[in-house]
Amino acid sequence: MRSREVFSRAVIFALTCTVALGSAGCANVAAYERGKLAHPTMAPGDGTSVAREHVYAVQEGTMGGSMGAASGCGCN
Repeated sequence: MRSREVFSRAVIFALTCTVALGSAGCANVAAYERGKLAHPTMAPGDGTSVAREHVYAVQEGTMGGSMGAASGCGCN
């Protein structure tokens, strides 16, 4: 019986963590903030030039497989 109780507590803990992490990504966006999110630079482009691909990589925080791994801190 003891192992069954430990298992049920572990399942409850895992479900609680899953719900907490899932609800953390939800946010209400005010109407005046939606303009920033709808700005054309926020839309993924076709990335035809190297410069445009670099700017996109810095905005996204990662770089695709075409140029290797890099950080997107915006330092460069």
